[in-house]
Amino acid sequence: MGIDWLQANLECCGVDGAEDWSRDMNISTYWISASGGNHELDTPDSCCLESKIADGCGTGAATGYNNKDVYTKGCYEAGKSWLMNYTTAMGVCGFIFIIFEVVCAMIAGCLGRRVRYE
Repeated sequence: MGIDWLQANLECCGVDGAEDWSRDMNISTYWISASGGNHELDTPDSCCLESKIADGCGTGAATGYNNKDVYTKGCYEAGKSWLMNYTTAMGVCGFIFIIFEVVCAMIAGCLGRRVRYE
């Protein structure tokens, strides 16, 4: 599932934190209802710290009291931070791509002109 990949790779949990997965936040209704309401205080295992990953490691971690084994940083901030770290690289790649396209168009124009005069 996409959210599991995101949480594991960005080392985050929920939108603003692990508490987003609790019933009290009224956000994660699918997660809670997927097992008949048994996940009211749990986070997905993808929220667990890398050193603590095991089946059921997120049990009870959606409350502020028992979340020492899960990432406390929210994925919104983690994603924003990741994007800001790679914005320059993405911009440079985009600029290089544009230059490449312009050079290719110029070469195509020159070849087209040469073929027309021969």
